[in-house]
Amino acid sequence: MGKTENFALESAAQEISLRNLDCIREKRSFERRHLPFLKTVLDFDIACEVGFHQLAGTPLTVKHLLLQNLAPAITVLRRLNRLCALEIVTRTRSPADGRVYELRLTSRVLAKYVEYALLHGHLCRVSPGGTITCREPS
Repeated sequence: MGKTENFALESAAQEISLRNLDCIREKRSFERRHLPFLKTVLDFDIACEVGFHQLAGTPLTVKHLLLQNLAPAITVLRRLNRLCALEIVTRTRSPADGRVYELRLTSRVLAKYVEYALLHGHLCRVSPGGTITCREPS
């Protein structure tokens, strides 16, 4: 490969990296403005897992959150308690089994995630049969 071809590849890689970093900066800016209560990567992970299972129709239990091995159990419980105190996550007894607690994001937080998805072009639809199809940003 000659110098010209190598320079073209490096230039293209630099342009792609620049666009990716700009996208990350834009997402982080949204997160700082609209999701300031998510202070750590673990907070984001907990909110994501809780929201995913909630929207999938099978709310996550505290036990199943701990089984995700996101961090040491005591750390996950401490961050979960913080998110519950801030009314980001609700913890309610399961109607099916009163021994366990189900976790859900509050409607305010779910609305922020919808806004976040729309802002970044992640459009998902659910068909009447329950099939989910998503379009990635272009």
